Amino acid sequence: MLELHMFPMSHFNEKVRWALDYKDIPHTRIPYMPGPHAGKNKKLSGQEQTPVVRFDEGDVLAGSTDIVLELEKRFPEPALLPQDEKLRGQAMEIVEQFDGDIAVKERRSLFVHLIEEPDYLCAMFSRGQTPMKRFVYRRMLPLVKGTMRSKMDIHADALEEGNILTREAFDFVAEKSAETGYLVGGQFTIADLTAAAILAPSVEVPHPDMQKPTPVVPRVQAYLDQFADHPGAAWVRSMYRKHRVPLKAAA
Repeated sequence: MLELHMFPMSHFNEKVRWALDYKDIPHTRIPYMPGPHAGKNKKLSGQEQTPVVRFDEGDVLAGSTDIVLELEKRFPEPALLPQDEKLRGQAMEIVEQFDGDIAVKERRSLFVHLIEEPDYLCAMFSRGQTPMKRFVYRRMLPLVKGTMRSKMDIHADALEEGNILTREAFDFVAEKSAETGYLVGGQFTIADLTAAAILAPSVEVPHPDMQKPTPVVPRVQAYLDQFADHPGAAWVRSMYRKHRVPLKAAA
């Protein structure tokens, strides 16, 4: 069975989970915790980033967009790419836009809060692990706090930069979808999947894969509240309700 090696709470990993579920592809999910994942992932794929997919025949592929496009080749229905070449190009431009600065700076602004809430961060990223692994992970978090700041480039202006870019991304999806409800061609495509998945950490979405641990700590709740009434956040929630099916295909 196809294997998905992933972080439980991650917008890039959510893109692949969504594509797998949307296409009803049976698969096994192997959850990692950020930090301890590096060695295993490097051995599997030659690099440290998630998500990584190992296909039935043993082929290994990393990178959320590359994986989704490969799934589209192997499992073409239901389609995520528009048939029209021009619309396909527009969809991929939006994917590139959201995979870049939007994803990186949105995540960074959220981590400004999470890094100060180690218990909550541990609950979020150790989902699916044994109690002992969760205990060890929580104990090691203070030791890697500096490394996390450095790797994510968390600096004095990170929160403001991320909030501004995230709000602009919500503005974009709200405006772009105003006429048809979708970003390209009046139908659900890889552009909608990507934009909604990338923005999901900043929205309280109606799907267990991206629901945050409860109760949400006050500083994270305040981060979510600033976008809660935005039309773009409403669009993200609508994409989840309409197209993010309940968990069925994964083991």
